[in-house]
Amino acid sequence: MIEFISPSSELARQIDRQYWVQKEVEKPKYQRKDILTLMHDEGYVGFGPYQHTQLWKSLDAKNPAQGYGVEIGGFWYWYERWVEVVRQHCREHAERYQQQGAV
Repeated sequence: MIEFISPSSELARQIDRQYWVQKEVEKPKYQRKDILTLMHDEGYVGFGPYQHTQLWKSLDAKNPAQGYGVEIGGFWYWYERWVEVVRQHCREHAERYQQQGAV
């Protein structure tokens, strides 16, 4: 439905003063290797593919209702929200993940 209003009406003046922008933003997406690189760069060198798989399975993280990622073209991509979950997990288990592989 389209409604026309007079440009001299109070409603038109209010609309003219209110500026807003609706912008659709594509969420950044990460592959597992990207997440592992981030965690390794943060010092969690013991957090690898196996640990990542165990974590997402334990949290049912690939369930679309969780909102942690999306499957596109047969590949799973994780959102920043999942990266934060992984980061928090690594912090909580720092002694385990920082010990392995340390020189």
